Amino acid sequence: MLNKILIAAALSIFITSLFAFTANAQSVYYISPNGSDDNPGTYTAPWATFSHAFSVMQGGDTLIVKNGTYVNNILKDPPSGSPDSYTIIRAEYDGGALLESNTENVVDIGTSYVQIEGIDIRTTSTGGAVVSISGGHHVKMMRFSAFRKGGISSYPSGININSDYVLLEDCAVAGGARYLIAVGGYHGNANNIIIRRCVVRWDYDSVNSPPARGGYMVYGNKAGDGVVSNISFQNVIVLDNSDA
Repeated sequence: MLNKILIAAALSIFITSLFAFTANAQSVYYISPNGSDDNPGTYTAPWATFSHAFSVMQGGDTLIVKNGTYVNNILKDPPSGSPDSYTIIRAEYDGGALLESNTENVVDIGTSYVQIEGIDIRTTSTGGAVVSISGGHHVKMMRFSAFRKGGISSYPSGININSDYVLLEDCAVAGGARYLIAVGGYHGNANNIIIRRCVVRWDYDSVNSPPARGGYMVYGNKAGDGVVSNISFQNVIVLDNSDA
């Protein structure tokens, strides 16, 4: 009788653990320029838009971005992950996925515990940022490029960071911008930021455009600005301007 009770108890614990594991398991989904949001988001039947993908995904899930050009398909606010399980948006092959738009903030991250890898980003917008990381925290972007083609308005940036705990690693930022990578400013705090192995270069038609001010810029801690601290630049490069 005792043995039966122990076996029943062990089985109950096993079943409970199994359901708990299943409930916490992260999912992997796919997106493609040739996909459809009516699809289930699998490798052979991928979704088409980031907005639909993020409406279905849960924190900690992974979205694989298949090769191709995504036109005016804004990557905005993936679901927040957790310290142990970042939400990941990753190119299937580094450099194979291009996000191309005529609007600002082609990548716009205001959520937390998000990791983006291997994606190229382009815009022809004259204002705003190519990439905006603002309002969330613990955001990683790795092995990517950001480029603005054409002239600029008064205060655009290549990448604008107003979040805490941000890592930019192995990146190239080019084109028209007042600041190619700007940390801090009027819109929020920027603390504990690491920019590692990144290269920036102005490369745009400067006629009738405001002058560029800095390759890397950190500003804040005055009236109207946010709080900025612990900003680390590691092995970064600024190349000479070349109008194109």
